Amino acid sequence: MIELILAIAVISTGLFAATTLIFSNQNLVERNTTGLTALNLARETLELAKHTRDSNWLAGNAFNQGLAGDFTATPLWIGTAADPTFDFTANAIGDPDARVVRLAAPVGFFANRNQTLGVDGDVTQYRRLVTFYPICDPANPPDPNNPPAACSPVVGVRVKALVQWTIKTTTRETSLYEDLYDWK
Repeated sequence: MIELILAIAVISTGLFAATTLIFSNQNLVERNTTGLTALNLARETLELAKHTRDSNWLAGNAFNQGLAGDFTATPLWIGTAADPTFDFTANAIGDPDARVVRLAAPVGFFANRNQTLGVDGDVTQYRRLVTFYPICDPANPPDPNNPPAACSPVVGVRVKALVQWTIKTTTRETSLYEDLYDWK
């Protein structure tokens, strides 16, 4: 009888450890998947800003046209052939337009929600915001009494892509930076 009780105890301990490991791995996979999706959304935002800068050069416009405004924006691009733009109405990551939705067509494509332009879909746990900061010419530093936007000439734009998401009750965020210069 003692041997049977010991055997059951050993088997129960092994099953408990295996079950704990399975659930722990499942949570880790979910966390890594959502984190990778967020990272890709941030990378896409930086690529859209680079595309805008490069399109400006090809069109003969100022390199930062469409990349400056009141500094915070959401990307407007739904995977079509049209060039991406940025909507400067969102001021914080909590704004409704910062919410990322999954579109029905193209299938599975993510986009920022913008009801003004008719971009809507299945709401996800992600929010995305891009911030543009002017990079001033180091030979001509800005006046410390004026805001950074007052610098002249602007030689580049620092782009910050911020993505925030919630898993269960935990809010996480990731951000990426890219400096885009007028080197043409």
